[in-house]
Amino acid sequence: MLDLNTLQNFAFLSEMSPDAQRLVAATSKRLTVGSGDEVLYRGQPVAGVYLVDSGRLRVYILSNKGIEKTIYFIEPGQSCLFAMDCTFKRIAYPAWVNGDRNSTDVIAIPASTFRQLHESEDVIKRFVFDTMSARIFDLMTSLEEVSVFDLDYRLASFLVRAADSDGKLRLQHQQIAAHLGTAREVVSRLLKQLERAGLVELQRGLISIPDLQALARQ
Repeated sequence: MLDLNTLQNFAFLSEMSPDAQRLVAATSKRLTVGSGDEVLYRGQPVAGVYLVDSGRLRVYILSNKGIEKTIYFIEPGQSCLFAMDCTFKRIAYPAWVNGDRNSTDVIAIPASTFRQLHESEDVIKRFVFDTMSARIFDLMTSLEEVSVFDLDYRLASFLVRAADSDGKLRLQHQQIAAHLGTAREVVSRLLKQLERAGLVELQRGLISIPDLQALARQ
């Protein structure tokens, strides 16, 4: 049985009625996902809603040439809009999801449980609305960057958003290329340009950003 008191980022669940809390605790499961581990694939029936308690999940699509393109990340305290939509509409998942950190803790709430909670608990309705609002903004930002801005701008934007508070990213060039939907060679060339400009420092598997604001202004 899941102990709701152990959840780091979903205190709103404590606002549910006692019956609803017992239902979630009895039916939900905690999953641990490693980096690159597949969580969902396109066409898969969705078993329920996924809440990220720690770590990060990556939602992405594949082109007809097999090139990956990140749609959005699911950070601690967030959930997957696509999985929610599939849960309510009872349709297959439209993308792929994998772990984006060495260890990601996910709370899986079964579809039948979540639909019942949505009917009876106002706090769940608010959570669904907030998730929809945030994801629509993310998707609009992604579409704008792809259609309006050059790849060098999109790379700088990604680095700023993906860096930790110390301005560091532990990503291979191929991983960044997959996020942006381009080739590794292109990313490596653009990173070298940023390094020559003093905006990033490159090491194997590590990118350091001395001044996040300066890179954001690129």
